[in-house]
Amino acid sequence: MMFYTAKDTWMPCEWQKDTTNLLVGFCKSEDLIHMQKQMHLFSKNTIKEVLGQSDDKKVNKVDTYYGYVFGILYLFTKYKQDTPKISFYIVLHTLLIVCDDETCLQELQKEILQLDPGVCTLEKTLRAVLEYVLFHVERQLDEVENEMTAFDEKISSFDRGIATEFREYRRLMLRMSHFMEQILDVCENLLEDENTFFHTEHLHQLKIAKDKAVRIEERVRMMEEYIEQLKEEFQFQQDYKLNQTMYVFTVVTVIFLPLTLIVGWYGMNFTSMPEVTWKYGYLFVILLSVSVVGCLLLYLKRKKLL
Repeated sequence: MMFYTAKDTWMPCEWQKDTTNLLVGFCKSEDLIHMQKQMHLFSKNTIKEVLGQSDDKKVNKVDTYYGYVFGILYLFTKYKQDTPKISFYIVLHTLLIVCDDETCLQELQKEILQLDPGVCTLEKTLRAVLEYVLFHVERQLDEVENEMTAFDEKISSFDRGIATEFREYRRLMLRMSHFMEQILDVCENLLEDENTFFHTEHLHQLKIAKDKAVRIEERVRMMEEYIEQLKEEFQFQQDYKLNQTMYVFTVVTVIFLPLTLIVGWYGMNFTSMPEVTWKYGYLFVILLSVSVVGCLLLYLKRKKLL
């Protein structure tokens, strides 16, 4: 567990309950359990949520308790498995970040400690955490946008596997949309500031994070619409290819239907048929069939049906 206080520089320090300087802590869940046993700062229910022992679903949220604020933020990933979780506690002048993902915790620590400690506030630090989460959403959204650009070629080449990809991307965008709604709820709950931890003149830091979340949500909505347009284009290509196939079958049927009639006609076993005993009857039927096919092809070509 590491705590830093913002003075002229970020100075490592110990936990201080009543501090007038900004205090930012970084720890893992096991450190939080040890800290809770010594100081009894937070509710046991929030500890269970940090440890993943509660029955709550994976949602981004902020809850206000007496004397502190507790929140959970998840990093958005393409797949739901192993989603990094960032838990945080806000006490007066103090932000404690809890994360068991080593990479995530180090990146957050680096982001926050790069802020200017001379002008850094609790609101600005919390904004950095929110923007870190939003950055991962934007990165996923950029990847989706790049992948969507390749869909035009797949659609034009009539790749049948694209239908499955459409379903996967629609599910992904639905998850992303729900995720951004939760982030906006988190921003709004923080701006309400029920425990009056924030200063009015610094609330614009949280509003900046909220505005960024709104812009990302709009991008998600636009991407959902774009995917729907691509799906409609793909459906049009499917219908067009099917119509082309049916058209070929129809032309073949039109050409061979008269031949079927001729074969059926001369396949009747009537002894009174003059062509049966005629010397040139067989050749006549051949020439008749060729003439019928030729006339039909000429007619279809003039009508621009071929």
